[in-house]
Amino acid sequence: MRSGRQWGKLNGAGGGKTNEKKAMSETPGAKPAPGAPGEPGLVPIDPVDYPKSYTAKSSSLLTSGPPASLKFVLFVCDPSVVWSHTIAYGNSMFHPLGAHSDWDEPDFDPESWEEPELPQRDSAIDDAKAVLEGFFARENLRVFYQRQLQIIFEGEFFHWITARALSELVGEGKIASDTLPLPPTGRITLYRATTHRYWRRQADEIIALVTRFSAQSFTQALGAHGELMFDAALPSVGFIPTARKVRSYGSKEWVETGHDLDRVFERDGVGYGTEIKNTLSYIESDELVAKVRMSKHLGLRPLFIVRMAPKSYINEVQEEGGFTLVFKYQLYPFGQKHFADTVREGLQIPADCPVRIADGTVQRFLNWHLKKLPKASKL
Repeated sequence: MRSGRQWGKLNGAGGGKTNEKKAMSETPGAKPAPGAPGEPGLVPIDPVDYPKSYTAKSSSLLTSGPPASLKFVLFVCDPSVVWSHTIAYGNSMFHPLGAHSDWDEPDFDPESWEEPELPQRDSAIDDAKAVLEGFFARENLRVFYQRQLQIIFEGEFFHWITARALSELVGEGKIASDTLPLPPTGRITLYRATTHRYWRRQADEIIALVTRFSAQSFTQALGAHGELMFDAALPSVGFIPTARKVRSYGSKEWVETGHDLDRVFERDGVGYGTEIKNTLSYIESDELVAKVRMSKHLGLRPLFIVRMAPKSYINEVQEEGGFTLVFKYQLYPFGQKHFADTVREGLQIPADCPVRIADGTVQRFLNWHLKKLPKASKL
């Protein structure tokens, strides 16, 4: 079983912070880096430079999970669907109880947090608490919601560490929190400095934005657009989509779970079982495990194309012979640039509406693929 420390902070030079020079955008509202000539609005989606050292040990996520879990029922924007939400030390796993969807869950917060029993306390929680306490001291006239804070600090801390740190700071009375309705059927938890008295108008503005991009119709559009963008980008470097919504490949079929793979891309005789996640949250750990196993069962290499993933997930996929392509910014559908700008500037959430995926993004995957080929295949 993993220790608490193994699920903690991304440690390395500079206190575990990412190299912001390699990020697509330094600050919310900053002008995007120039794209190809004649393509206004093209934003290069560059890799996140994770710290070189990492606290995770070699034990596999495929055989052991987070140390503890708890469950509660969360009603999403579509009242016909109820989600059973399991938190494993802050790690989100969604399962439909009433209906199945090919798309991803809306991005809002649970109504409450219960303390899981942990075998060992992760010191990264205390590091996160110190950082967050200083942040609220500086931003003492602003309101934030949980997912927003997780993303603001995802270069330093895993999402579940930030969530735990926020919970403890509220319990200690160092920051204030309020759980409010998120129309039509959800709840959202907001955080602020205890001295911030006139916060309700800001809260209403946040709720309006989150309600808009959490609507089922918009999350479905995000999912479809993410797939569309990489359907167009990967063939430019020779990866051809040969199947979609895959449960069988060649003579083999996956029957162990109800999962499918978004795509199969092929190049040089190698097939990649591909999952594309254009979401603010991490991919659920149980889905990651299932789709790695599914890909290997079907004779495919796992390929995860995601906005963001914790280093532990990236390591696990790599150990299983696969690759994780991180693109950092949530890709909004064409025609939604103004909305993406509003979300990025108003909430410090990485959202953008590029006309295509930058060449450098798919080139990273191509370079990795070529390194893995037998020498004879490269001739």
